[in-house]
Amino acid sequence: MGSNVKRALIRVNLYPYIQMLLSIINGKRADIKNKSNKIFFLLTPTYGNLGDQAIEYATEQYLNKFYSEYLVINISLHDIYRKLYYIDKTIKKNDLIVIQGGGNFGNLYMECEYARRFIVRHYKSNRIIVFPSTVSYTDSRRGVRALRIDEKLFNRHKDLTIISRERYSYDFSKEHFYCCNNLLCPDIAFLLNRRIVKDNREGVLVCLRQDKESVILSERERIIKSLKEKIGSIKVYDTQIGREVTDNSRKNELEKAFNLFSSVKCVVTDRLHGMIFSVITGTPCVVFPSIDNKIRGSYEWIKSTDAVILCEIKDIERIPEVVRGMESKRFNDLDFEKSYFELLRGCIERKNSEE
Repeated sequence: MGSNVKRALIRVNLYPYIQMLLSIINGKRADIKNKSNKIFFLLTPTYGNLGDQAIEYATEQYLNKFYSEYLVINISLHDIYRKLYYIDKTIKKNDLIVIQGGGNFGNLYMECEYARRFIVRHYKSNRIIVFPSTVSYTDSRRGVRALRIDEKLFNRHKDLTIISRERYSYDFSKEHFYCCNNLLCPDIAFLLNRRIVKDNREGVLVCLRQDKESVILSERERIIKSLKEKIGSIKVYDTQIGREVTDNSRKNELEKAFNLFSSVKCVVTDRLHGMIFSVITGTPCVVFPSIDNKIRGSYEWIKSTDAVILCEIKDIERIPEVVRGMESKRFNDLDFEKSYFELLRGCIERKNSEE
């Protein structure tokens, strides 16, 4: 099916049902066991964004630890419509639906938004939990229209929890999705801990975006050139690796990234998960904001450490100097699991019991 046809069918809400029908005709079965308590973990990534892959990996760890009495069934964004028929045949009223967190809540990535809408519309009787996300709608006509549709749909659901990963999204969500259970919690990837004390770190890792979310794209080459000239040893990298990541390859791809971050003295990035990978590997970091508020907002969770510094565009000329000053910085004790994630399930259930 061509991509233009697929997008058109999604807009009119026919694509999910066509895929469901094809799955029945072709006899495709989801790998679902019939146990009493299930969590359907939906819209997980197969694409090569390692930030989203880290979110998926951390969410699996979180659910297996803090919801250990549930069977977790992972169904990707790619497979969601094809497996709907068998989800429908298996899901019970007390089963939970967890939607992958990240930066695609809003109108920037409409394939994800269409799928999220479909799940909320289709599963009206189940508790749905959107894991820590940035909520972002543009001021364009399309953004305003998308927000209006989502307000109407999400506020109608009787048991929808939206967890925001920074204060900007939390305040926005409370204002517009006022009938939902709104919570505030850090990006779930902070749960991962790969902090290793290494004395043989060398050079600087440059991890800068090359897409529509960058606000320093035009300065990217200048930053790299300046660091090469004044620092010397640099590595250029991107957490968007440009290849499919499967359940079998996810851990290996993430470990390769964590080892790379652990090998350098400092990271320069404008990617949220460039900053988070720096934190979880104990690597000093210089970070620039992105087009939305996710980096500024997430920085608030770690601003107590002087090993991460948030720079502005006007600071680009000073980057080599700033990097030199960061190389000797060390992280204080940041225990995200104990401070936030151990408490999250209780917050979700307490909020729902109050309502």
